[in-house]
Amino acid sequence: MALVQSFSRQIRSTVVLTATAAVVLAMCTAFFVLLFINRGIATERAQLLAGVTAANAPGAISLRDPERGRDLLSAFSTAKSVVGARVLDSSNTVFVEYTKPGHTTDAELFADIKEGVKVGRAPIKHAGESLGTVEVAVDADLLQDVSRFLILATTAVIALVLLGIWLLARPLEKRISKPITALSHFTRRVRDSKDYGLRIPLSPVRELRGLTEDLNEMLGVIERAHSEQAQRSSELSKLAFYDQLTGAANRSLFRDRLSQCVGEYNRSRRPFTLIGIDLDHFKQLNDQHGHAAGDTYLLEVSTRCMAALRPADTFARMGGDEFVVLLPGVDRQSDALTIAQKLATAVREANAKHGQTTQCTASIGVGLFPFDAASPTDLISKVDAAMYRAKSGGRDRVVPVTETVSTPADRPQPNPTDFTRFSG
Repeated sequence: MALVQSFSRQIRSTVVLTATAAVVLAMCTAFFVLLFINRGIATERAQLLAGVTAANAPGAISLRDPERGRDLLSAFSTAKSVVGARVLDSSNTVFVEYTKPGHTTDAELFADIKEGVKVGRAPIKHAGESLGTVEVAVDADLLQDVSRFLILATTAVIALVLLGIWLLARPLEKRISKPITALSHFTRRVRDSKDYGLRIPLSPVRELRGLTEDLNEMLGVIERAHSEQAQRSSELSKLAFYDQLTGAANRSLFRDRLSQCVGEYNRSRRPFTLIGIDLDHFKQLNDQHGHAAGDTYLLEVSTRCMAALRPADTFARMGGDEFVVLLPGVDRQSDALTIAQKLATAVREANAKHGQTTQCTASIGVGLFPFDAASPTDLISKVDAAMYRAKSGGRDRVVPVTETVSTPADRPQPNPTDFTRFSG
């Protein structure tokens, strides 16, 4: 499984590693270049010192004055890189010599074969005549030590530079990664809130500006698609649970709400009322004035009846000109009859909408659960019977399931298990 790495950390690491690699490469190159140069410098230095000494040696050789020759070579005591020098006469015999303290004079020192020592030679001439030779041995390692010191000093400076780069990389990475981090936080906010109406502020960074514009455009597409989906879901919900003509609840939604009321009674003993409505003279209205007038009247009846009810109540069309009303929490017959009278008034007032001579009224049956029936099915049957008793008794009447009105305390309480089965 791949490790998740921080973009800002990658920036910092890349900057530091690149700088370090560049510095190390430069140091290695400088070291080898200095090593090569030092060897040439050691040889040139030895040759130069030998030439200078040879130019001052003719007097000591001509006069055969060793003391003067030793004074000439004593100047090398201050030269740290010179480990030995000697003056040879014309017979190649050592006339005078100098050896740096701590070193011993041997044949190898001036044979130019000793490791780390370079020997320079210059002839001693006077008036075109060769008087001898000067040999100077220079310690090349000493010059290399100086080079190493310079390299170490340079390394220390470079280390400080790298430290500065490391410290500067932190604010640099924050500055570079800040727009990306802000973009990440915004997308997470959209994901959590599901608010596709949000828009990302345009980034001042040129490369990210196009990305934010594209993301905003994508959010706009998602917002429109989400809105269309919500609208389609709402329309499907209406088709599934509401009557298309009147906007009232249909049979499916009514059965669901009735089950909820029964479940609520099983849990908290909360009664409810069921009202059945059958329109009077509606068939005559349809036959005389057409179905368009009938549809207009049904819509007006539904609108007025729903306006007379509470938001928690359910007004449902069961088909044709039959409606039912579910009133949760209404446990008094007097209250139920008052609401039924309001619905009857709403039905009469709806006649003004279609403007026809035929006047429709309502035959209404009213029943309370569990006082008037032991089960929801029984209650529906009794309310339906009461509704048709109202119609057969002269129409435009409200008839309760029981003609004898009594208080809730006087009514028998059914066994809850009788309607627990229905709610399940």
